[in-house]
This record gives sequence, C-alpha cells and structure tokens, in this order.
Amino acid sequence: MTETPSGIQAEQRNELMALLQARSVADLRSIARAWGWPLKGTAKNDLAQQLTNHLTDAPRMRAVYDRLSPTEAALLQWHNILAHTAEPTGLVAALSYVTQRQISTAEYSKALETLQERGLLFTTLAQALAAPAVFSVWLPPLTLPWLRPKEPPAARPTFSIRDLNTTVYQLISRIESEHPLAARSASSMAAANLGSAIRPFTARPGLLSRDTLVAWGYATQPDRNIARFFLEQLVLGQIIKIAGAAPNARLTVDEAARTRWEMTPPDQRVMHLRAWWIGGRRPDYRTTALWNELDLAIAAVTGGYTLRHNLPWADTFTASTPIDRLRQWLAGLLLRLDSAWLEFEGFIQLIRHLRPALLTTEEVGKWQWYRDGRVLEPTTMDWETWRTTNGRLVEAFLTGPAQWLGLVEISYQGQRPTAFRVQSELPAEEFHLPTDMLQFAPPDTLVLKNVWQAGALHALLRELAVEERRGRERVHYRLNAPVFRDSLMRGLTLDALIARFAAAGASLPAEAIARLRDWEQRAGNFRLHEGVGVIEFGADMTPEEVQAIVRIGGDWLYQVAPRCLVALDAERVPELLVNLRQRGYTPQVIS
Repeated sequence: MTETPSGIQAEQRNELMALLQARSVADLRSIARAWGWPLKGTAKNDLAQQLTNHLTDAPRMRAVYDRLSPTEAALLQWHNILAHTAEPTGLVAALSYVTQRQISTAEYSKALETLQERGLLFTTLAQALAAPAVFSVWLPPLTLPWLRPKEPPAARPTFSIRDLNTTVYQLISRIESEHPLAARSASSMAAANLGSAIRPFTARPGLLSRDTLVAWGYATQPDRNIARFFLEQLVLGQIIKIAGAAPNARLTVDEAARTRWEMTPPDQRVMHLRAWWIGGRRPDYRTTALWNELDLAIAAVTGGYTLRHNLPWADTFTASTPIDRLRQWLAGLLLRLDSAWLEFEGFIQLIRHLRPALLTTEEVGKWQWYRDGRVLEPTTMDWETWRTTNGRLVEAFLTGPAQWLGLVEISYQGQRPTAFRVQSELPAEEFHLPTDMLQFAPPDTLVLKNVWQAGALHALLRELAVEERRGRERVHYRLNAPVFRDSLMRGLTLDALIARFAAAGASLPAEAIARLRDWEQRAGNFRLHEGVGVIEFGADMTPEEVQAIVRIGGDWLYQVAPRCLVALDAERVPELLVNLRQRGYTPQVIS
C-alpha cells in the first residue's frame, strides 16, 4: 500500500548519492577534508559512495552537528521548512523568529556558504537549495521552547485506533453493500465549485451527498466532515473506486485492496491513511480532490471574506494542488517537531512568519482572498485579517485531519483550541474481539462477524476456506479441500491453525475441526480434483500414441484408461487440442 520505512530511507540515500555525483571530484575531496574523513580511490562514483556512507552515519553526523555554530545548526535544521519564505530578507527574518535570536544578513550568508561547502546543503535538480531528506536520521527534532505554555495543558482524548478503524470499516462495508451514487464525477476536468473572479469558493459535499451521510448515521456536521475525509483517503488508497460516469457514477470497493486492508494490523492502517493524506513527496500522487481542508476551513471564515482562484479555467485537481503542497509542507514541519506542548495561537503566528502566502504555487496559479471586491495580499495583511483567512486553514489542518489521524493531540478551553503537541507514537491499545465472532453453519460454512478487528481471522480462514459471500454484518467462508491441502503442503498442520485461531481471539468451531481433521488424515492417500478435463481418443489410437501425447502435455496430464486422459489443469486443454490437431490427431472433448 505504501513504501516501508527501509524502502524510503534507501530512496533517500540514492537521492544523496545523486547530489554528490553532481559535484566535482575536487568538491567531494574538499567536503571530506573539511570533516577530516579519509577517501580512497579516484573514481567519482566511489568517492560519492564513501561520502554517502559518512553523511548517513548517525553517530558520526551527530558529532558533526554539535560542531556547527548556532546559526549554522539552526539554518541546517530549518532550511527546508523556510524554502517557502519570501526572499531575500524574509529568510533571515524567519530564521531570527524561529530561533528568537537576531541574525544578521552577513551571518546568515556565511552560514549558508559554509553548509554548502561542507556537503550539508545541496543544489537540487530543480535548482533549489536543500538539505537531503536522509539527514533526518541524525538531525535532532525541531524545538520551539518559546512557544511552550506556562501551565501544563489538559488534553481532551479525541483519537483512538479503535474509533478510527471502526469509522473506516463502517464506510467500506456500507459502500460494498449499497454501491451509493457518487456526488461528483471522477472526470479530471470536473469543475467542483472552484473559486474564480466571478464565483467565490464554497464548501463542497465530498464524494457522497449530505442525505446519504445522514441516512448512514452521520447526523452532525463534524461527523459528516470526518466521513468525507476518510472517504477521500480510501479513494486515494484505491480501496474505494468511482465506477461509471456522472450522473450515474457509483462508489464501489476494490476486493483485492480491501483484502489487503483487512490483513493489515490496525496501527499500520493508521500509518497508511496518514501516508495517503500527506501524499508522499509527489504532488501528483493525489488522484482526487473532491473534499479537503479548504472545505473544512471556509465554513469558519467570517467578516465578508471570500476565496477565489485566479485561473477561472482551472479544473478541480489543478486548483487543489496548492492545498496538497501546503499539506505536505505543514505535515513535514509537524513531523520534525519534538513532542512538547505548543501554544496553538503562537504556532499559527509562526506559520505566518514562515509562509505568509499559504496558497500560492508558481506553476498552477493561486488562491486569493477578497474583501469588498479587493484582492488582499497575504504578505501585507495585518495579523487579525491573516488569522481570519489563512489562519483558519492552519486551524482546520490541525483540528481536522492531523487530529483525526492521531498526529497531534489538542488541548481545548471549551470549544477553543489552546495548545497542541505532536504524538510521535500511536497510543497503545488493546483490541478484544466480540463474542460469537466465528460460528459454524452446516454443512460446511464458517460465518465471521464483519468487524474491523477480524483482519487476522480473514487471513487464517483463507488457509482453509474460500469466501462465498459478504454482507455488512457477516462474511461467509466455505471450507475447501484444495485450499486446505495447499496449506498442508506448505507445512501447516491443523493443530497449528487451531492454535493460531485461538491466539487471534476466536476458537475454530468443533464441527469445522472434525471436517478438517478428516481431510488432514486423508491427505497423501488420495486427492480430489475439481474442474478437470477429460480427453478420449478413438479406437484407431494405439497405446503408444496416447503415451506420446501425455509426454507432449506434461505432468498435468494423467492416463486413466488405454485411450482416456484426464487434464488436472482444464484451462490448458484448448492449447493441447490445437497442438494435437496440428499433429493430425482428432481428439474428442467429453467434459
């Protein structure tokens, strides 16, 4: 579903290697000399590889970091975050703000030059200056001690792995059983009430209509927003698909993707949802944009402000790109912070200093705030105006998706958020299966409750049965001898499977055990094949010719009578018949 941490780190190492290879041999040797590292050989590739090893050696690089000046250390930590700050004086002012220390332009320029010379900042293919992402393995987390509240906040528990999995599983089950009409077209050119010079942006319904969500039990606006958000992520994860064209497009569930989701541990499901939401490192990763943080924020904007896109022709996805970029940037900042509590309003002020123009991207236009028919420039807005407009978007990001996915924990006074902290680890939770989780239905069916906790049981049932039908409440599996035999051939035993079911929290019913025990005892004595093909030859065929045909077919053909063959792989029979007819034979297919 998503890349593993080791896979991402390998990719980041390769990125660093490419940046080093773009430097001259003299530069590479200069970097090594600056840190006192020996290099062997003369080939650039070998030198770059050695430097990559040094620069990703966490203990070594933490010692290097400790040798940097305060300005160099702060610049290395914050440089990628500051990439969206207006240049040139804005960068110096932003770094001074986050460090709460006055930094001169000369001091900043000197630190920038030193970091480049010593292989800690690089010019990327996009001609931008950046610290390689792989440095995150040794860079310390960002700290903002001046934003810490004076009094310890009281957190309101709002996230649990159980609640998230329950919500997502209910949505999947509803869609799988009802195939509801999609509220929007899947077309990439579908206009979704974009803001333009004529039409201000208003909140969109998402993938399902309000009436459908209310009928499904999402009675309040906050509940509907959560459902809309998770629907978007399930489409991004390709678990839910949009089938057909408007106005008859419907939401469906991809069976293979749903199966993989069921077999994923509950905590890892949360991590997959986070990855789909953030969108990785590629803005084009997102495949739909029918509801996002902009829809969540716009309802809270008051005072006569409106939001419009400066390109009236922009389609849904083009106009959503600035939101995707902002999301990746904000998430990247959060994931670099330590876990200390921070003042909520102080953090929003920090964002204003780092990236005042939140919704501007050079290549795909920008969103603009209006009041009384006049465009408001974000870099010159006063604090009250910026907080009422752009600040609402930052607030929606934190109190919405970041909180729903457990990325942040928020403290409230009444309904007002006052502080938050990043949750570096998911909370530890125990999950217990409902009673009567797995039952036997004669003559040969196992009935499993269709709940989110059943992931491990789905995987175990597929070792001995095939899914026959699925409803919102229950999934029916039929015991299957060939499937169970394949499990036995891989080295599993019935006793081992019984133990695994018990460890997963559900006992395998006695009736099923009896049937499986009989199959296990008979395994190796004989096999029952279903769906075989039978080929019969006429009296003019000699036994030697029939044996020759067996050799032509291979080990999936068995001779059961002098002039009769059984094909265990019936799908290969047509190919064999063509081959035989080309050789002049006239086989007759019986079944």
